[in-house]
Amino acid sequence: MIPAYMIALGLNLHCIDIVSFAKGGQLKSGVTRKVSKELDTAWDARKVLLVDDSIYSGKSMKLARKSIPTSYTGDIVELAIYSSIRGRNDIDLYLEYVPHPRVFEWNIFHHPILSRSCISIDREVAGILSREGRGHGETDGVITNDFSPLLDTHVHSLVSVEGEANRGEIEAWLAGRGISYDSLVFLGDKPGRGFSNRLEAAKEKAAYYKSSRLEFFIEPDGTQALGIFKRSGKPVYCSSRNVVYQASVIHGLYSHPAPIVARMKHQTKFLPSPVKSSLRFIYGKLFK
Repeated sequence: MIPAYMIALGLNLHCIDIVSFAKGGQLKSGVTRKVSKELDTAWDARKVLLVDDSIYSGKSMKLARKSIPTSYTGDIVELAIYSSIRGRNDIDLYLEYVPHPRVFEWNIFHHPILSRSCISIDREVAGILSREGRGHGETDGVITNDFSPLLDTHVHSLVSVEGEANRGEIEAWLAGRGISYDSLVFLGDKPGRGFSNRLEAAKEKAAYYKSSRLEFFIEPDGTQALGIFKRSGKPVYCSSRNVVYQASVIHGLYSHPAPIVARMKHQTKFLPSPVKSSLRFIYGKLFK
């Protein structure tokens, strides 16, 4: 809805959510803005722009289009802000090409990639698993009870440089907030403090990440995030800087080929069948 509202504001048109549109809902505008063409109901519009923030497989757009009754006889133009492939023919328009692997800052903690990811849970840096009034920053190392959980999807590995002695306390904290995970990994005796210790922490986290089959690491500490990326050669998201460190395609094929091969396969989705068959044969020979 956010990009849809921005487009509607820019064009001075009505905006409505897909559920309300499917019901032919009433159209309203605020007292401070008069739209260029006043309409009573959504179905009074003879042309509509159906907007989604991103498109990957196209299933969401198909479901949205399917939800609109056939009794609506106006024109529907489909738009996605971001597309994972170029030159796709299953929608009318997209504004920007952003290839996979990708995540967006507004849905990173709700994305299925977390089931194939590591998340740092060092308590000296706030803001990964929970939302605190101060945001990112140094804390006193004690988990407090005034947090609201950020995660609503399953995480593979929660990683900390603390020691096993802290397991019971942290497991109880995670359970109390309904955070679901496969592994809770402790790599040391205490949280790293100071520049050199942060580098050592990055080294330990990178070793775990590199030895795993996981595809993504989320780390708030800027020094550690860059260190984990350099040592593992795999993608790392620094949440405090809102930056993803990621290797080039050539280096990635050498160090961690699985996500890049998956991206290459996805890019061929709309190619003719003979071309796709040939490329699958090549992929199979190169990456058995």
